Amino acid sequence: MEVKTLVDTGKMIKLLDLLKEIQWLAKSYDLAAKYYFPFTPEVVKMLKGGERIKSFHITSFEKLNQLKSLEGTKKSISAFTRTKSKGLYKNLGAHWNHGVLCYLEGDKIFKSASDILTIPDDTGRRWIKFNDPGSTVNAGSIQSKFKKFMISNNIGILRDEILKANLEKDFSKEMNVKRDIYLKEYLKLTTEFARIHSNEILTKLGGEDLEDDELSDTDEVVLNNIKLLDCAYSDEATPEEVQLINKTFPGEKIPVPINTEKTYSIVDNFIKTRQ
Repeated sequence: MEVKTLVDTGKMIKLLDLLKEIQWLAKSYDLAAKYYFPFTPEVVKMLKGGERIKSFHITSFEKLNQLKSLEGTKKSISAFTRTKSKGLYKNLGAHWNHGVLCYLEGDKIFKSASDILTIPDDTGRRWIKFNDPGSTVNAGSIQSKFKKFMISNNIGILRDEILKANLEKDFSKEMNVKRDIYLKEYLKLTTEFARIHSNEILTKLGGEDLEDDELSDTDEVVLNNIKLLDCAYSDEATPEEVQLINKTFPGEKIPVPINTEKTYSIVDNFIKTRQ
């Protein structure tokens, strides 16, 4: 889901993945057919995932119960550990959509110094396109290698058949079996590709080769098995929403006045004291 919001310039811009709401809309086989790269458990191990870390996530009051339901599960979310976007502080009403800045911990699936624009599938697994034009990481060379690797392993014919079936909305039992076969083989090959190119993926996708001025406004960390801790939330919350906040977060719960001189200092302090 692409979220657009107002910033100080008055123009509509994309805030990339920072404001993505929780959703699992894309089908795994659709992403595989488009040569997206999945963060499977096997891939995560190769890319040194599994570490328990703390981070931030922005959501709305309407989505808070959904976020809470993810605690202790394998479904993943996209979060961040740093931000240099002052627009985030100056226009909280627009950026937060009358919402909540969550502080949480979880098991790291992958972390990048820049926003890599991961997207979730219908199971909660995260995928990435190495050459996504919206990302600042320079990983186009990996995407080219990944695509060539997949084609060289002779799954192109079945892929073309799936793309055609998707276009024609053919979801027959026979076609769904073919989708399952394709996805199983695709995930297997992904693991093999990650084994061969793990160092390059960590360097390029992790943003380790980027200068400070090349980094996006936020980093990105993909987590699962989350646990909600603290929050800062819009002081325009209704009594019912405040009750939901108190029920959801065991730690500090800080109301933030929207669009006042105090806004920046409160939110900035909330983030910095937890970094």
